[in-house]
Amino acid sequence: MVVGVYEYVVGALPWPFKFLVGFAGVTGSKSRGLEMLYDDANRGILTTVEARTVIALFLRREGRYQEAIQVVRTLKTQYPHDYLFRLEEANLLKDAGAGMGAVEAYRQILADAAKPNYFFQARLELTYFGLGDALRGQRHYGEAAQSYETGRRRKERWGGTQDKVVAGCRRIPRSE
Repeated sequence: MVVGVYEYVVGALPWPFKFLVGFAGVTGSKSRGLEMLYDDANRGILTTVEARTVIALFLRREGRYQEAIQVVRTLKTQYPHDYLFRLEEANLLKDAGAGMGAVEAYRQILADAAKPNYFFQARLELTYFGLGDALRGQRHYGEAAQSYETGRRRKERWGGTQDKVVAGCRRIPRSE
């Protein structure tokens, strides 16, 4: 897995950096790195989950959202009580342009989080912020504002800042 990550990262460097590190014999290829990671994900023993997680991260980086969604869904199926895999699926749906699908995924996370001990220490303010973004993208501004506000209140309880709330609310048109 480490070699696959190395290959991808070096292959993803901007051309001038690749040229400079090439003098030191450092080479890499994004496609070869992804191939190695897929091989580990499919046939590995110890690091299959980590390999699939990194694959989803790299596919997201490349804007290949549908492929990343499929990878994350396999992780979500294997670990249904893992908050981060569930949140990443919703975030990928939102970024892929499936706005209402993302809204439903965020709402399902919140519904499952209401069940006792379903997630371990879930930071639900991230879900509320993502839900607010998805709702704002669908022009459901009132619901988006409510979601941002709920996320802000939850984040204050955890002692966090309000940066995401302020940024999200500034993008809501003032017509409503």
